[in-house]
Amino acid sequence: MKKLVLLLVSVVLTLFSACSVQENMNADIFFDRLSKNCELLDFENAEKFIKDNRYYSFIKDLNETEYAFEITLNEVGDAEKIAVSCEIEKVPQSLMTCIESVIKTYSPDDNAKEVLSVFWVKGKVKLGNLYHETQWRKYSCYVTESDFFFSVTNKKLVNESGSFLSLKPNDRVDF
Repeated sequence: MKKLVLLLVSVVLTLFSACSVQENMNADIFFDRLSKNCELLDFENAEKFIKDNRYYSFIKDLNETEYAFEITLNEVGDAEKIAVSCEIEKVPQSLMTCIESVIKTYSPDDNAKEVLSVFWVKGKVKLGNLYHETQWRKYSCYVTESDFFFSVTNKKLVNESGSFLSLKPNDRVDF
C-alpha cells in the first residue's frame, strides 16, 4: 500500500510540474509564443536585431501596418519591458488584436480585455497618456492622431528603488 501511495504521489508531482508556465522569457520565446497568439503578424519577413540589451523587431500585419517592437532585456536575457509602436492614420482593428496578443503572451495572468478597456472605448483608442497597473505589470499607452505607443513592464524584474525616484538633496548627483 505504501508503494502504491508513493508511486501515485510521484506520478502526480511529475504531471503537475510539466504543466508549469515559464514566467520569465527572452525575446525569442516571446516572439515564438506571440506568433501562436497572433496570426495577423507576418513573423517570417520580420527584421530583427539586438543592440545594447535591447531587442528590436519590425513586423508587418496583413493590412501592411508596420509595428516596431522593442524588448528591454536584463543581464540574464529576460524581457523586462516590451514596447510596441506604429504610425496610424486610422486605427486598424488589427492594432487592438496585436496589443491584446502582446498582453496575453507577456502577462497571461492579467485580464487582457480589462487592460484594453483602459486604452480603448467602443473600438476606438483614447488619445493622450494612459496608464494601468496590475499586481505584477505596468501598462502605458501614448496615442496621438498619427502615432501609437504601448508598453508593458514586469515589476518583478525592473528594480525601482525609492532613492532612485527621490528628489531629496542627499540623493542627487552633481555633475
